[in-house]
This record gives sequence, structure tokens and C-alpha cells, in this order.
Amino acid sequence: MAIAPSNPDIVYQCLGTSYESTSERGIWKSTDGGTTWTQIKSGLNFSGNDEARWGGECIVIHPANENEIWVGSRAGGLWKSLDAGSNWTQVAAATFGTLVTSTICIHPSFPDQIWVGGEGGAWVSTDHGATWTLKQSMARVWRIVRKSNGTTFINGGNASPGAITDVKLYRVTASDWASPATYAFTDVWQNWLNAHQAAYFWKPVEYNPGLTVLADG
Repeated sequence: MAIAPSNPDIVYQCLGTSYESTSERGIWKSTDGGTTWTQIKSGLNFSGNDEARWGGECIVIHPANENEIWVGSRAGGLWKSLDAGSNWTQVAAATFGTLVTSTICIHPSFPDQIWVGGEGGAWVSTDHGATWTLKQSMARVWRIVRKSNGTTFINGGNASPGAITDVKLYRVTASDWASPATYAFTDVWQNWLNAHQAAYFWKPVEYNPGLTVLADG
């Protein structure tokens, strides 16, 4: 789901699972706080309660323009609307046409930089979606979040981890966020495991889908 920051009565919701092709699947919009709904795009699935949906949000309102909506579906493409959902354009079909999307991240401090994660890895665009770079290959990226200084965190790993090493938590830094070639990845998953073991006396093997930045880190 996504809620317009300037008007909380405007709500967008994505529906659909991997195992059904009903007419209700797609993107829906409410302008009265959820009392009534209108389907604004049909024919897309969004993982429902499947594992991929345990990650971040697959629908994001652009922080610099509330009429610009970005949506990542389940193997149905990456889509954007520039008119609050009235019309939709598929983005980079060759790259995202069959991607099972788990997360989209657009930070207000970097409005032209868009991160997309899912089954296959994490991609970034530094030119508002015109071109894309695969920056980290993984069986599944669960969630991507950023700090206001650009520092990015990506968690993921094997879709069904069987060992501690099957899970990754990357901290991404850069000398120039406009140049993906300067991005540096550091796996800090072991740091979290150490903290968890100190608190609870055991190290878990988890999907680790939960990730956010509180008070900007």
C-alpha cells in the first residue's frame, strides 16, 4: 500500500497472488480514505501472501511528485504513472518484465535515484529510470532502505536459507552516488548475528525481511 503524504485519504493498494488470475488483481485507488475503491490497472499480480511479499513495499509514491507512482509486480513488469494512476507505462521491460519484485526505494534526498529489488538482485537507476544497473546479484533481495546521506542497506540472500551464510545484509557506500561504479558493498550480517547472539545466546537462520532506518540511522 501507499498513502499520499499531503492527503491521507488518497490510498493505493496492489492485489494479486501467484496462483490466481482473477479480475480483482491489479492496482486500486481510494480517494476517500478507503471507503470506496476504483481499479486503476488490471491484469497484474503482486505476490499476495507469498514469500516475496514479506519484503518492502512494491508501490511507491515519488517523494518529489505525488502524481508519480512506481509499481513493481510479480513477474508482470515494473510500471510508472505520471498522472496519479490514470495512465501507466512499463519501464525497462527487458530487465524487469519477469522480475518478482520485493521492494522499491526512492529517498527524498535523491529523487532521481531509484532502487528496485527482487528475485535476482538489486538494481539502481541514477537517471530517474532511463537506465538501470544490476549492482548486487542475489537469489532474492527482500528490502532496500536508505539514509539521507545516501548510505543504502540491502538485505537478502537465498530464498530458502539453510545456513547462516545464506543471508546477507549489505551496507552500500559511494564516493559519488550518481556513479554506480563507485558503490562499495560491505556485508554487515555477521554484526547483527553477533548482537543477536549476545542478547539471546544463539544465532538464527532467518529470511531477514525486516529492515528500516529509524531517525535516519
